[in-house]
Amino acid sequence: MPNRRANERRSCDQCRKRKCLCDRTKPCSNCAVRGLAHLCYAGDGRPSPMSTPSRMRTETPRVLPSSMERVDSAFFATTTTTTAESPSVSSISMAPALADGHSYLSTRQTHFDNSERQAKGPVLAWEQVSEVLPSRAICKRLLAFFLTESINQSVVDTDVFASTSEQLWKGMAVSQRWLANFFMILSIAAITVPQHHDLRATYLDFRKSQQLWSEQACKLLDGTTAGAEPPSESEMLNEVTFRALEALRSLLLGDMEACWEAIGRSIRKGATIHLFDHSECTSATREECARRSALARMILVTDRWMCFNRNRPFGIASHYVSLHGRETTTLDVRILRALEACHDFNIASTRLSLADRSERGLRLLQLIDTEFVGCLSDLRVDINLTKGVPVGIFTSLESGKVGQVASLVSSFLYMQCVFGMRFIGQNAAPYALRRCSIEGADSLIKTVPVL
Repeated sequence: MPNRRANERRSCDQCRKRKCLCDRTKPCSNCAVRGLAHLCYAGDGRPSPMSTPSRMRTETPRVLPSSMERVDSAFFATTTTTTAESPSVSSISMAPALADGHSYLSTRQTHFDNSERQAKGPVLAWEQVSEVLPSRAICKRLLAFFLTESINQSVVDTDVFASTSEQLWKGMAVSQRWLANFFMILSIAAITVPQHHDLRATYLDFRKSQQLWSEQACKLLDGTTAGAEPPSESEMLNEVTFRALEALRSLLLGDMEACWEAIGRSIRKGATIHLFDHSECTSATREECARRSALARMILVTDRWMCFNRNRPFGIASHYVSLHGRETTTLDVRILRALEACHDFNIASTRLSLADRSERGLRLLQLIDTEFVGCLSDLRVDINLTKGVPVGIFTSLESGKVGQVASLVSSFLYMQCVFGMRFIGQNAAPYALRRCSIEGADSLIKTVPVL
């Protein structure tokens, strides 16, 4: 009997959005690692894959209709396929890391997933896109606003992007993927411009403009011509950058679901060019390695934050990550170390005894304090610490560092609050662990609003 559920989901909701493949013979690894194998499909109305109906569906030959419709989760555009076979699945070198145990990644035939057939796309000049852009002067001011360190967050190489922008102003053609990044950056800049900034006094309606530029960016990335030569590695890097920018924009708008999906795509795309494994990238120059490493760290930090908040396994496991400069003491590396330690503690805490959990919690609390003080020292902020609370943080703080320090303080105190909640009410736990969540929340309320 043919299977009537031809377009059946292959994973639970959280895993499906990250494009993790479940083969219907065992629960997806994201649920298995959390001990939720028996509930893997319950969240979206599907039974457990170990149930009798599920096994029957797995053993039944898969017959798809000659024509079926599917909805692309990225742009919500309905397309039609004319295949009589199941969707193709291909493997890449880092698939076990990305799928956390699976040997394959789902690669549906969409414009953003099938990188082997994705074309380089035509080059475009300023005159061809100027109708949907403001004047050159406003564009330059928006770009300058974005390329500040507090907003850019290492997504874009400032020098390279500025020089390419100058070529665009002079009428030279640029690649379609780079131009998509250009529009996405304008959209992000329009979102982040403060309410009383003088840019708000221009003729632009930033609320409508940021949406228009974002849609144009997606159209440009979607518009690469099929059937041409495969994209070069630099073009693939531009596409990974676009996904990282898309995640940053969603984060600024508070759309966590869109950010979750965009970061998942950036990890999958980045793995195809060894963005997270620099031991496989030997031909890049030192400047190129620095750019790739900065972009990889930004993607990893965002992925770690999303997974930490959702208590889900990482999009790419830490032991598959090998970055140049990983051993250095940059701010994002310090945050990565603290986030990964907190996340590992949350995942493992349910399987540990109270004594082991308390011992590991004390080490984690010390690590958070050490990395926090290290971050502030890297910024040359002269502070005194009393029980982890920055009491002298305002005395010698330069105006340009306020945003960075506020972000660091809120990040580390939030980590302390979340992991410390597991010890509230545990009378046998050490006093420092029972109080760390409350003290962290109190410091967060007192410190960040002042910054």
